[in-house]
Amino acid sequence: MATGLGYPAVMGAGKETTFRTAVNMTDRISYLSESLSEQIGWVRDDVISGSAGRSGMDIETFSVSGQIQTETRYSQKSGTYFSGNDLLLAVAMGGLHSEKSANVISYLLGEGTAPHCTIAVQKTVAIWEAISTHLSGFTLSMKPGDFLHADFDAIAYKILKTGTENEAAQFTALAASGGKRVLFGDFTFRINTIAAALDSGDNIGLSDFKLTFKNNLSEPTFSTPDVDATHTEARYTIEPVYNGFRECSVEFKLPRYLTGGVTNWATQLETWKAAATPLQLSGEASIDAGAKTFKLLMPHLIIEDIQTPVAGPQALETTVKAKLFRGASAANTYMLLSDAATAIVDEFVIEMKNTTDGRTEVPY
Repeated sequence: MATGLGYPAVMGAGKETTFRTAVNMTDRISYLSESLSEQIGWVRDDVISGSAGRSGMDIETFSVSGQIQTETRYSQKSGTYFSGNDLLLAVAMGGLHSEKSANVISYLLGEGTAPHCTIAVQKTVAIWEAISTHLSGFTLSMKPGDFLHADFDAIAYKILKTGTENEAAQFTALAASGGKRVLFGDFTFRINTIAAALDSGDNIGLSDFKLTFKNNLSEPTFSTPDVDATHTEARYTIEPVYNGFRECSVEFKLPRYLTGGVTNWATQLETWKAAATPLQLSGEASIDAGAKTFKLLMPHLIIEDIQTPVAGPQALETTVKAKLFRGASAANTYMLLSDAATAIVDEFVIEMKNTTDGRTEVPY
C-alpha cells in the first residue's frame, strides 16, 4: 500500500479567468508547507425524542481555507512554465501589474475584482485541487541567515481530493524548478522623510523585517442559487470580494540601541514618531550584477510604536512598528517605479527583475 510522504509532494498554480472553473497549472510553487482543508458546517438535530442523546447531524455548508508557506525565489523558466512564488504575490496583491522597464515586473495593489487561481498539490497518493483560490493576504519576513519568507492566507471555492483538471500529466509537464532565493544578506534598507529620493545616505541597518498585508476579502458567504447562474451550489461559498480597507504594516528591528554616529537612530526614530512624520522606506536585494533584483517600495509610512526593552544583560535592541498608507498629506514625488517616472501611490509595490532565466513579462 502506498504511503503519503511530504518530501515528494509538488504544488502548482494557474491563474483562473472564470470563478469556479479550474485551469491547468503554469507555475511550480516553491512552498514549504500548506494547510488547505475543508471545513464542514454541521447542523445538529435537536429534536426532543425521549432521550438525552442526539440522533445525528446533517451536512450543510463547505468552506475551504488554510495557509501556504513559501520561499521567495527569483523565478525560473522552462518553456512556458515557471517556478517561484511570484504568481501568488501577483494574485494576492490583485493590481494591474505592469512591465514599466525592460524585464522589470511591477506588482501593484488592486481595488477591482479580486483575482483567483487554481492550486493543486500532488500528495504522492492523491492530487488535491483547490478551485478558485483567493489569497486574502500575506506576510513577508526575513532575518539574518535566512531567506525571504512569503506566507499566504487562502480561501477557496471547493477542494477536490482527486483533481480533475490537474492530473498526473499536468504535474509531469510542470517542468520548471529551482531559481535563486532572495536572501537577507542581499538586502539594503533605506528610510527617511518624503523630501528627496532615498540614497546610500539613508541606509539603516536592520536585523529582521516583516511586512503584513491583509486585503480584507470577505469570509466564506453562502447563498441559494441565483438567476444568472453565477452561483449554483448553495453549500459552497459565493465569490469573495474586497470587503473593507486594506491593512498594511511593517515591523523591523535594529540590532543596537544607538545614541551616536552619523545618524542617531534612537533619537531620530522617536522624533519621527512623536511628529507622526510621513516616511518612505525601501528594501532592495540585487544579485548577478543586477540581472536579478527584488525591490519592496513603501512610499508613505508612519511610525506608531518603538520599543527598546531590557531583556537581560545583553545589548539592547530596538523594535519599530509602523503603518503603511495610500497617498499622503505630503504627496510622494520621489519614490518611483523602475521607469523613473511613475510615482507610487499605494501602500507598497514589489518589483522583480530577472533578465537571464526567469519571468520577463507580467504573469497575467
